[in-house]
Amino acid sequence: MQEPNDSGIDGVELPRCTKCRAQSVYFQPYSGLHLCAHHLLLDVEQKVRKSVRKAGILKGGGVIAVALSGGKDSSTMLYLLHNLIDERKDVELVAISVDEGIAGYRENAIKHAKNLTTQLGVEHIVVSFKE
Repeated sequence: MQEPNDSGIDGVELPRCTKCRAQSVYFQPYSGLHLCAHHLLLDVEQKVRKSVRKAGILKGGGVIAVALSGGKDSSTMLYLLHNLIDERKDVELVAISVDEGIAGYRENAIKHAKNLTTQLGVEHIVVSFKE
């Protein structure tokens, strides 16, 4: 099997980003847009900003706690919220992980969660299921 390149397999051109013509990594069916990694991230960030604004989550400041399993979904949410409120001094972001005590399962996920929170400078609280 031939490896794909910029021109695709068998010379068939691969889709380009609708916005900048870079290599597309995602097709958004409802909009018909092909998006590169950069524009996909911008699109997701814009949708998160709009949802948070609409829900009124950040009105008046306060603390936002994110349940952080260490998996891709909760890690992405923490990352996006961190980027969204990074400049706000009236909002604190805290990550909370629950260690269920399942050997061979949680250690790696908790490690990833700790790495992410350290990288972002977000307080990380780990509690055991027993606690």
